[in-house]
Amino acid sequence: MKRAMLLSITFAIVLLLSAPSSMLIAEQKEQPKQTDLKLSDPMPVDPDVTIGQFDNGLRYYVRANKNPEDRAYLRLVVNVGSVLEDEGQQGLANLVEHMALKGTKHLPEKELVAFAESAGIELGKNIRASVDFDETVYRMRAPTDDPKVVEKAFEILENWAHLASFEQEAIEKERKAAFEDRRMRCVGKTCMPYDKLEALSEGSRYAERMPFGKKEVVETSQAEELQKFYKDS
Repeated sequence: MKRAMLLSITFAIVLLLSAPSSMLIAEQKEQPKQTDLKLSDPMPVDPDVTIGQFDNGLRYYVRANKNPEDRAYLRLVVNVGSVLEDEGQQGLANLVEHMALKGTKHLPEKELVAFAESAGIELGKNIRASVDFDETVYRMRAPTDDPKVVEKAFEILENWAHLASFEQEAIEKERKAAFEDRRMRCVGKTCMPYDKLEALSEGSRYAERMPFGKKEVVETSQAEELQKFYKDS
């Protein structure tokens, strides 16, 4: 993504977050009544959500919410998940997500940690990301009472979008954590039945592209492979 485009996205979202709720429904079409819905109809959208699209095809969704107060919940949703991995790439989507959170070309890990601590943003809880079959989602919950914090939060989203750094030394440190996601995805009631998913999706690409990938790929992938997957996606 180009920097100018990302900055324009930032401005649009910040503007709408601070706008009165009456402005937030201006672009919405009248929603059908629940009794009028058919299974073939598009999924209805909350009428309080403003939806827009830039010339390059990037879409944005904005909704004002008074609870919790003085907080912005930001998401960067990338339509790239494990199902787009080629043979020999199983696990790269997950590892790319891990590396993005460890720092970028313009935002080293130490700077990200320092910002989070100064703004009262808890890493791992208010800054996190996840990979699924069809998407990678970066999340941040940030206070809005300080404009500089909001601006920095959007800058971080921009960095995740196209400035992730793939230094080989950092990759080596992150391999184990990336593959550990398989175990972490199955904890208590949140267990994801991947064995059943593989059986249900047998014969499709989904059966061969579990989000946590293959151990041998995660353990041996090189910086240039991650950079290529990140750029291509």
